[in-house]
Amino acid sequence: MKTQVSIKVIIAGRSYSLKVNKEDEEHVIASAGLLNKKFQEMKILFQSSDSQDHLAMSAIMNMTDQFKRISPDELLLEQLSLKLDSVNIELMKVMKA
Repeated sequence: MKTQVSIKVIIAGRSYSLKVNKEDEEHVIASAGLLNKKFQEMKILFQSSDSQDHLAMSAIMNMTDQFKRISPDELLLEQLSLKLDSVNIELMKVMKA
């Protein structure tokens, strides 16, 4: 069984308490730091007063950077996975009706 630890991260000025696997702790903290960095960049680039807009743009930019680092085959598999997830959600809706 994996050991979990409680950590706090601050994202866009808000504190979040999380339980993560011990081996993921440094990655989660680093991810929050990167997200905050992008958040600040988006705040400067886009003069909107809505923090949610800045946070959404930060998330998009971070995911774009991540996709640039993966191979075309991995990207294709990820796109297929997303489409399958979408179809699965629709099927579950139909089954519940």
